[in-house]
Amino acid sequence: MTKSRTVEHELSFPIEQEGKPTVTKVTIRRPKGRTLREIEAMEEEGYSASARILTMLSDLDAEQIDEMDVEDFDTLSGIIEGFFPKPPAGEAGAES
Repeated sequence: MTKSRTVEHELSFPIEQEGKPTVTKVTIRRPKGRTLREIEAMEEEGYSASARILTMLSDLDAEQIDEMDVEDFDTLSGIIEGFFPKPPAGEAGAES
């Protein structure tokens, strides 16, 4: 079975900005090696890091992400986390 290279997510709270079309769906692509290198080199943490990663992997710009509802941001962050393999139990970074 072939995995999809993108995930499309329907926003619970569409992004509305004056003078711009309303965003109701977001497409997120799977990260590639280049993106992983960029993530490792990032100095941001927390929300700033997550927002920057979302701009790298989605069809949204930083301004749209700043206008996004926290519920949708959390859902999209979870989708991105799901692209990364989980370390085996007992290894550093694994949840207990």
